[in-house]
Amino acid sequence: MVRPMSEPERPRFRVACSEKTGMTAAELRAIARWIDAVPHRRRPWPKDAPVIVFNVEQVRLFAPGCKPTAWHPGTAYRRLRLVHREGATDGLVRALDLAPGETVLDCTLGLGHDAVMLADAGATVIGLERVPALLFFTLQGLWHYRPELARRIHGRCVDHAVALAEAPADSVDHVYFDPMFPAAFVGESTTWATWRAVTDVGDAGARMPPDLLHAARRVARRSVALKLGQREDPPEIAGVPPARVDGTARVRYAIWPAD
Repeated sequence: MVRPMSEPERPRFRVACSEKTGMTAAELRAIARWIDAVPHRRRPWPKDAPVIVFNVEQVRLFAPGCKPTAWHPGTAYRRLRLVHREGATDGLVRALDLAPGETVLDCTLGLGHDAVMLADAGATVIGLERVPALLFFTLQGLWHYRPELARRIHGRCVDHAVALAEAPADSVDHVYFDPMFPAAFVGESTTWATWRAVTDVGDAGARMPPDLLHAARRVARRSVALKLGQREDPPEIAGVPPARVDGTARVRYAIWPAD
């Protein structure tokens, strides 16, 4: 596997397994090749590098200086309850005016919480993540959590700027960005804190580059959506403000029509 371009200088991931999994050394080596990691057979796990660890029921992520964490649905758990128990429409689904069967290019897959909601609404999601081990961690978590939704979520290990530059025009219905807001906040979950420790999320306060949003409009057939930070004003694309801002008091999305 080719390592992602412009990857910061960080220790390579290790991949390990507990003895109860019954995973063989050959199987562990194969997974390590898939996710560009170094196999690590036995405890103790390294303290100077991130580690993906298989146990019987789930995959856990260890990062230097952080508590170990398993994938968790996070906000998607509450959002799914609101949709299926109270008949609410999810804010992102409403902002996109999403129709079942449409395709969404999720340029910042992260832990996949938004992808879960899009898949639940009937969309096919193409999720992008440039760090192979983190993409693997998220996809494994999604399969353990809701396999019927995970079947609609397809991961690609690529930088979203590269993917947008290479994608044909009008090749997906919607393009979505969640910049993951670089500045950590008080009360942040253990999972997010660990995730931030092993990936580069940019400079605090950085905004989405307008040229990237412009490229997204070329690729989208219907719309481009950008999740906004709290108190963040929506940017303009080549001098064009968003057509609308939708969402809730806590979460807002800037929406542009496709070119």
